[in-house]
Amino acid sequence: AELGELSPEDLEVELVLGLRGAHGEPIDAQQIALDAQSPSEGSVFTFAGEHRLERSGRYVQGLRIRPRRLSASPSSLRDLALWA
Repeated sequence: AELGELSPEDLEVELVLGLRGAHGEPIDAQQIALDAQSPSEGSVFTFAGEHRLERSGRYVQGLRIRPRRLSASPSSLRDLALWA
């Protein structure tokens, strides 16, 4: 992720994962925190984490990026959440 003026400490990056419901919605969604790795170039960071699935099935997943609640990031970012 290109962070620009932000640092990895300003963000919470999570994998959101759940079994797929009848209409594509996640059931029993879990949030798995991803940790920043060394910058790959300038302010570009890779975030990584691990999670072991407890059962097989059809899953849906998303990536959520939001400001860390206690960070010094600009107040204009406090309510921002990006999904992928």
